[in-house]
Amino acid sequence: MKKFGTLTFGLLAALVLAGCSGGAETSPDPQAVFSALEEQVALPELVDMTDEYLEMGLGIDPNSWDSAVCYLPVDGTQPDEIIMVRATDSDKADDIRSKLEDRLGYKEKSAQLYLTENMPVIEAGVVRQDGLTVSLIVSEQAEEICGVLDSMS
Repeated sequence: MKKFGTLTFGLLAALVLAGCSGGAETSPDPQAVFSALEEQVALPELVDMTDEYLEMGLGIDPNSWDSAVCYLPVDGTQPDEIIMVRATDSDKADDIRSKLEDRLGYKEKSAQLYLTENMPVIEAGVVRQDGLTVSLIVSEQAEEICGVLDSMS
C-alpha cells in the first residue's frame, strides 16, 4: 500500500510540474511575427523605421532589445503603427512597455486635437506583452494582428 501511495504521489507531482512548465510564456521574434502579418493580414502601406525611431523617437535603448520591428505609415496622417520589441530581460521589457504605453497616450492626445477622425482606431490601440516581447498595435486590423501574435506565442 505504501508503494502505491508513493507511486501515486510521484505521478501527481510529475503531472503538476509538467502542467506548470507547459504554460510558460514564449517571447515571439518580432521580425518573424511581422513576416507572418504581411502574409496573413491586409496591412496599409508602412515603412520600416526600426533603426531610426526606437531610440530617437521612443527613447528605447538599443542595448535593451535583441529583435525589433517598427513600422509607421507612409502617409503621416494615418494612425497605424506596429511596433514590436523583444527585450533582453524582464526589467527592460517593463521599461519598453511603459514607453509604448506613453506613445499610445501621446497618439490619443494628438488625435483629440488634430485628427479626430483617427480616434476610433487609436482608442482601439493595444499595448501587449508576450513574454519579453512588447508590442504597440494601432491599426484597423488590430484584432487580426493580435490573432497572429496569439498563434505565435
